[in-house]
Amino acid sequence: MSSGDGDKPVYIGGVVDLKSFTKHEKIAGLLKSGKVGFYMQESGIFGASLNGSLESIAKAMAGTGPGEAEIGLKAPDWFTEHWDATWVKAGLSPTRINVIIDFMADDWLKDFKTMVDIAKTRGVTSLAPIFSPNGDDMSLDDFATNPAYAEIAEAALYGGALTLDPPPNYFFYRGEAYQEFSYGQLRWARENNLRSTVIMSPHGDNPDFREHAIDFVGAFEKHDALPSSWAIEIYDSDNKVGIGSAREPNSIVSVALWLAENAPVAGSE
Repeated sequence: MSSGDGDKPVYIGGVVDLKSFTKHEKIAGLLKSGKVGFYMQESGIFGASLNGSLESIAKAMAGTGPGEAEIGLKAPDWFTEHWDATWVKAGLSPTRINVIIDFMADDWLKDFKTMVDIAKTRGVTSLAPIFSPNGDDMSLDDFATNPAYAEIAEAALYGGALTLDPPPNYFFYRGEAYQEFSYGQLRWARENNLRSTVIMSPHGDNPDFREHAIDFVGAFEKHDALPSSWAIEIYDSDNKVGIGSAREPNSIVSVALWLAENAPVAGSE
């Protein structure tokens, strides 16, 4: 999936219902917008590979740019055994990776830096640790100066990116301190010339997802804290709607189209 015109302001994908990306009537608006790329979640790609649909999905999304991926922290041989053998072989070569990390694990920072070095030999331009303080006992003091998050900041600087994962309903539920922390993360990323992504998901939020997504984007814009891109995905296996269509207001296709038409990103103001 090397065609297309580079980075996009919006990415769409996830784990659930990836086969629907092969149905042109569902994604025609996304393709026409020219602003939406493919978000490749590792579990979804693995499942599509197992059921034989991966190459057709890659073909359907070709022309939307190289795309953005979300994968776990990997050992060096993973890129040969899986990235090359499955992803690239199917036609997927994302240039931006968001990395799921257990920050309590020993040597995670060393392993992340090794992963960055290997990924960049394969054309990946940035790798971001995914971090939002999604736990009640986590510090909400300023990310930029908080010693608890110094290694995460170091990883972001080394990989050239930082990614946040605050589902819209959770973002508003957590309140002002959590929200200010999130804004501060994006301002810090901008000040350090890093690529930044904000992941949004309808997890637990299907009936009001569009409304919350619009308010969510507006909050980041109001506080001068825009990311480089918005990534919308379904990672909840209980989701019954799937990617949906433009006619279903709370589907991720419909919300992705709204984002493409209305949501600003860093540098677009």
